[in-house]
Order: sequence, then C-alpha cells, then structure tokens
Amino acid sequence: MAQVYGRLEGVDWIAVSGSTARGNADEYSDLEMWATGGSLPDLAARMAVLSGLSDTGHAAPREEAKGGMTRPEAAVISGVAVYVTVGSNNDLLSVGLEIDKNLGTPMEAAIADFHDLVVLHDPKGLYRTVKQRLDDYPVMLGTKVIGRLLQEIVDLCANAVPRAFRSQNWMELLHARSAGQEALLRIAFVLNRDYFPRVKDADWLLDSMAQLPEGFAERMRLNAREESIRVARVRLIALARDLVQLARDVWPEPLSETVVAELNGIAEELGPLSP
Repeated sequence: MAQVYGRLEGVDWIAVSGSTARGNADEYSDLEMWATGGSLPDLAARMAVLSGLSDTGHAAPREEAKGGMTRPEAAVISGVAVYVTVGSNNDLLSVGLEIDKNLGTPMEAAIADFHDLVVLHDPKGLYRTVKQRLDDYPVMLGTKVIGRLLQEIVDLCANAVPRAFRSQNWMELLHARSAGQEALLRIAFVLNRDYFPRVKDADWLLDSMAQLPEGFAERMRLNAREESIRVARVRLIALARDLVQLARDVWPEPLSETVVAELNGIAEELGPLSP
C-alpha cells in the first residue's frame, strides 16, 4: 500500500502507527497509517488508490465527525481494516512545537504515536526533524507533567470519587478510578524518560522499565480489580506517594512541594488500609 500511495504526486511521507508499529498487533488489530505532503493529491485520486487496493472495490473518504474530530480514509485490504490519516507536511512539522501548551490535551496523547511510528516513505527526512525535537525535550517538561498528574490524583481522591459515590453515579465513579490509574501509569512512564506514553499498552511496557517502585505493576493490577472504593482510594494515594519518593531519588528536577503536601494531606485523611 505504501508503494502505491507513495507514488501519488504530492505525497512526501507515509508511516504506520498503532499496535502494528509497536509490535503488539494481533489478528483483531486494524492498520493505522499517516500520510502527509506538500500538496496532497485530490480526494478522487486518493480514493482511486484505496478503492483499487480494497477487497470491496471501494473506500470511505475522510469526513468530519462530531466534536471537530476527523475520521480517516478507510478501506479493507486483505481482510484488514486500514485507516489513513492525511494531512500537510506543515501538520507533521508542527508536532512538538510549544508542547507545554498541549499538556493534558488530546495532542499530548497524539504525540505518543510519534515515538513508535514505523516510517515507510520519507525521502525528505521530515520525520527525523520531528523525532529529534521530541527526543530533545528537557527534563523540566517531565516535572510539569508529573506535577499535573499528581494534582489530578489529588482532585480525584478529594472530590470526584466522593461526589460520584454520594450521587450513586457509577459511570462517573468508574471514570474517576480509570483516570487515577492512568495518571499513575503516565507518571511511571515519565520517570523512565518516556514523556508521551501509550498508556493502553502499559502492561506490555512496564516490565521493561528500570525506574519503578518495588511491586508497582502488581499493585496497579490489584488496585484495578479492587471492589472497595475506600480501599482503591487508599491504594491509589499510596502508589502515588511511592512514585513521589522514587522521583525524589532519581529525578533531577524537584517536584512541586505544594502538590506533594496536598497528596500527603489526602493520605492522612484516608488513613491506612487496615486498623
């Protein structure tokens, strides 16, 4: 597909992302591709290529969906759902600029893809420019990420979880618990110098990380299965405090003492797991 798509006039860069790029795809995985150019060929030309490759003889064009999101172009090739996100070279080269402004936004998660991409076509070396920029971010950025995530954990345990429990809003409660787990994982990734992790692949990646508190991965899995809301909150805070201690041991930039104090205050309110 890359060979055919890359011959289209105007296409300068093609890459594979997602589970295929990360090496953990299975028989149920789709194939996600990105393509950019200085002047991408018109829609009819792109659809002709995808339709010619598709098992069904036709492809779905890119379309705007609700909420400002864009659905990629899609086809089924050799029984696999293939999605191609198209854009301009300027879109590609803008990735990672002023990243501080994107912390906590969908763009932060999107940047994670760039660390795992498999580039198939890049005669102008566009990807090297972006990748070097991402690799060169200072440790200071990691400190900002950790501080934001610790504050998120504090807010969840102090406000979101109790509010959801009082209102019996189980969907909100489930979301809060998942958000807490994800925040912990993202802190763990940052401490291992992976500022933009693919959190959904954490189980696959944690075992390869050198900087983790003892038993962290197992305690995370235990917390994810915990039925007691109170116990889950206590474990969440305990895990966060372990990460703070590790950060103080291995991280070259100091963490915000304000958010650490808030974390410790919540820990005192919640108390230990057992009497």
